[in-house]
Amino acid sequence: MTEAARFWDERAGEAPVYWASLPDVREYVNTTVCGLPWLFPTHAFKSLHALRPLRKALSIGCGTGALEREIRFLRIAEEVDAFDVSAESIRIAVEEARSQGVDGLRYAVADCDRLAPPAGTYDAVFFHQSLHHISDPDALLERVRLALRPGGFLYVDEYVGPSRDEWTDEHLEAARRVFHGLDPALRLTEVAAPVDARDPSEMIRSSRILPAIRSRFEILYERPYWGNLLFPLICALRGEALSRPENRPLVRGLVEEEQRLTAGGFFTEPLFAVVVAIRSR
Repeated sequence: MTEAARFWDERAGEAPVYWASLPDVREYVNTTVCGLPWLFPTHAFKSLHALRPLRKALSIGCGTGALEREIRFLRIAEEVDAFDVSAESIRIAVEEARSQGVDGLRYAVADCDRLAPPAGTYDAVFFHQSLHHISDPDALLERVRLALRPGGFLYVDEYVGPSRDEWTDEHLEAARRVFHGLDPALRLTEVAAPVDARDPSEMIRSSRILPAIRSRFEILYERPYWGNLLFPLICALRGEALSRPENRPLVRGLVEEEQRLTAGGFFTEPLFAVVVAIRSR
């Protein structure tokens, strides 16, 4: 078992407060990517590209299977093959699909770094917060390109910021400034690069993701949703406290500060983006 597999086996099924799961942050992400606070990126993909369900899709780094269940629920694809390095996550994904009565899913354990899908097999390939765990995005995306049928879709919703060893004080400047103006009771730890050092795959080559996509696919749309303030800041705060109704005005204020800084050009390279592309050759 690899260290990364062990790490995710131990944490499979956990539900910590993720920065983009806070309701006001989620509305900000949806609006930034899709133009509407209630329209999720997968729903937009369905309406734009899969009104008639695609035949077969691939999901790489599926975790406990929420995305694949959504793909089937929305009828984005009739069949989905899904792989993850964590056997425990795959066990949970299979169990959840069975308990929810979701068919058309095939889950399997695999080293996604070395995954080599059959050529010309898939109408769409999905990455959702998994590609930044891949040690060689260029090599995997080249194999993914070949696995797509001509005109097939690549869907990426990802952390695309600095690799784990590329974070600098400049990346954290805004988050640190805001952090020190907040109620100390909300602070969990000092603002630092939001890298979980226990996971050897975290952000391993994330800064290569966008260049690797752009060089291999025809981009239909690339929608940054930034997170340059919110992600490192929320990682340093008590998520359960931010989730309380009385703190919603604070969270809205943090969202507004990110919007202000982004609009003013303070941030130039996003930490997160949704990219939809096609295999053009």
